[in-house]
Amino acid sequence: MNLPGWGTVSTVDCAPMLALANAAWHVASGAREVHLYLDSAESADAAPFSAIQGCRVTICDSEYWTREHGTTRPDFHQHRQVLNATHALERTGTDYLLHLDADEFLWQREPLGRELARLRRGAFLQVGVVERVWVAGEDRSPLFSPTFRVPETLFDPPDLSLTADIEGLTRWGLTGHAAGKSVVPRGFGYRMNIHHPVLRGSGGRKPPRTHSVDCSILHFDGVTRLEWIYKLMRKAEAISTWPDAPASETRLRQIAAMLAAGRDRAAVNALHDRLKCPDSETADRLWTNDRLVRADLGIAAALDQFVPGGASRLTAETYDRWLWGRSADLFRAYGLD
Repeated sequence: MNLPGWGTVSTVDCAPMLALANAAWHVASGAREVHLYLDSAESADAAPFSAIQGCRVTICDSEYWTREHGTTRPDFHQHRQVLNATHALERTGTDYLLHLDADEFLWQREPLGRELARLRRGAFLQVGVVERVWVAGEDRSPLFSPTFRVPETLFDPPDLSLTADIEGLTRWGLTGHAAGKSVVPRGFGYRMNIHHPVLRGSGGRKPPRTHSVDCSILHFDGVTRLEWIYKLMRKAEAISTWPDAPASETRLRQIAAMLAAGRDRAAVNALHDRLKCPDSETADRLWTNDRLVRADLGIAAALDQFVPGGASRLTAETYDRWLWGRSADLFRAYGLD
């Protein structure tokens, strides 16, 4: 039996090493196509991705937005993500597309194609998410580590005593989203949204869906501590420019907590560690109550298949050096240089 084919689509504005690792991992894991839309046109370079079979790169410059969408570049990145993902869905040669961020990786306990083969016509597959944490004593020098927090949404009843949620700084125990992502069929005219597709002209109604039992999204919400802080600063800057910029209540509270820490790097680091780095006692409780899982993916090895020596760049030190070089002015503005 020929299983349905699948691919991924992402709008990326990150260090090339992360986008390369994401593309390489998914191709090595069975993706027939990986669509990358490079969001920072002024610094975009498609050349490094040419070694990854099935990787299709689009540079989102002004010509792209005019030619493909008849518009100027939208202000909000969420809007750009939706337009780009739908653009890919309308042009893909494979059966299904999974909409991901660059820091999200598909974990298949059984091949995704088997679940897709069981879907009814026109349905999409909702894939749940777990989020990377660092437990006490875990090495933080590799960019990708194997311990992930399971959201309370998967437990009935949820136990909020097992979350760092006292001040509303996490959502069901996660600092990012708990909604998961969707694998969407082509050929039905669906519009891709961030977490699930909608039927065009239906007022936002979702097509039929099935929840995955064999796959999860591994979310590295901040591949380093510095990047998590950077995401908060960048979101704060966006909101100051566009007060109606989309942001979850949880993220807004995290930003407020970061700002309340003042221009104190140690205090901001401590905020991250409180939410993302359970101590030994807390980790023991989470393990005992099935709130932690291990998923050692071998992402570095997958990158080396296509970019020999590329794995050597997948370190927190290398990533943070790139981030400082790109965003020094922003870090200085918040007193974190």
